[in-house]
Amino acid sequence: MSSLLDSFYGNQIAKRTLVLYKQDGRFPHAVLLEGEPGCGKKTFARLLAAAAQCEAPDGPCGVCRSCRKILAGIHPDVTLIDGAGGARSFHIEEIRNLKSGVYVKPNESDRRIYILAEAQNMTAQAQNALLKVLEEPPAGVMFLLTCDNRARLLETILSRVAVIPLETLPVEECRRVLGERYPGEDAKKLDWLCRVFGGNLGRCIAGVEDEKIRLQVQQSARILEKIASGDDYSLMTELSALESSRLELERCLEQLRAAVAAGYLGAWRKGGEKERFSIPPLQCKKILAIIDKAAEFSRQNVGLSLLTAWMAAELRAAR
Repeated sequence: MSSLLDSFYGNQIAKRTLVLYKQDGRFPHAVLLEGEPGCGKKTFARLLAAAAQCEAPDGPCGVCRSCRKILAGIHPDVTLIDGAGGARSFHIEEIRNLKSGVYVKPNESDRRIYILAEAQNMTAQAQNALLKVLEEPPAGVMFLLTCDNRARLLETILSRVAVIPLETLPVEECRRVLGERYPGEDAKKLDWLCRVFGGNLGRCIAGVEDEKIRLQVQQSARILEKIASGDDYSLMTELSALESSRLELERCLEQLRAAVAAGYLGAWRKGGEKERFSIPPLQCKKILAIIDKAAEFSRQNVGLSLLTAWMAAELRAAR
């Protein structure tokens, strides 16, 4: 395994899969990288693209011309289409633009590679448009999709991609990496971040570098606590505080979803924190569905006061 892959922490199965693709000399025409936000999907997509274009037999080497350009984001044959940013969708127009370029001959390499980041944010129309390309892909074209949950993609899309799951790190390893990256940072803060994010290195790094992230985590924890305790008035108060900014509401929804989906409460308990609340798995599943629907409503520009009132009612009914 190349030293470049060694720099991508954990995920031995995913890295071994990449190595086998390279050794076999045949990469799938479409790969889906699945994992929660912050686990390194986009980084791994670039590594996979680098391996596919690398001039070395055991790449990605990280030093050849193709690798260096891909990792720097300037390779003319590797295109990033990013649906991230405030949980916003990317639409059919972007897929149409992609389709107009897939038949163009590569500039420097044997193939053109398209990275579709946060593919779960594609509209249904965009997914159906992409499906037509995946069904009959042009020769020399490779698609790398990332998503937080394959269930948010159409079954027809899933049937035409090879899925590689990416995982978070063990909390102890995440803490070690953070300590090496931020040697002067407060140890208690690093410990807290590793616990609440369950070893998600990307989210931990964001939490170290951005105070707003930490505040959003704390707000998400308060909302979960109000849900678990059945304190409807306090829940409405917490949600109402999100009505001043659509962007802040969407970011809080992302944090809230990650908290539930990644076993946030379990991470706190395993980290030695006092157990403050507990939510049954079935209720967590209902909460995730409500969060996803709320994010969809926000993308449709539903009024924020109406949206928070809807969330409060749905969360009460989910108990």
